[in-house]
Amino acid sequence: MSGTTKNEQFLDTLFKANDFRLAYLAIITILIAPVIEELIFRLFIFSFFNRLSRKLLTNVSNTKLKHRLSLVITVCVYLLSSGLFSLSHEPTNLPSFLIYFFMGLVLAYNYNKGGVTRSISLHTLNNTLAFVGKLIA
Repeated sequence: MSGTTKNEQFLDTLFKANDFRLAYLAIITILIAPVIEELIFRLFIFSFFNRLSRKLLTNVSNTKLKHRLSLVITVCVYLLSSGLFSLSHEPTNLPSFLIYFFMGLVLAYNYNKGGVTRSISLHTLNNTLAFVGKLIA
């Protein structure tokens, strides 16, 4: 699936470069990108819309309606943050969009259940496995 997004095309170019660029790429891909992306997409975007939805729900007194609205809003927050995450990786077709989108959903779920450290750890693991896979290929 190499070269399916502009992000991957850029990484392919760097992989063909010298050792210094490869070390730089490893630092960016494995250490820096997961932290920055998780801070942006989970800690800021996901949390912002989650807090906003909770504020909107405080005015709803009907418990059953409140529960249903909460579920709908939660799904929308997951879809929005995951969609933005996917688009930030510049997918060039539907399959590449879906790969990043589903990764965004997994990361959002882990952020929601275990906090930003958990989502950063998972994101770092994913990028490490992808990086090593590219090196081996």
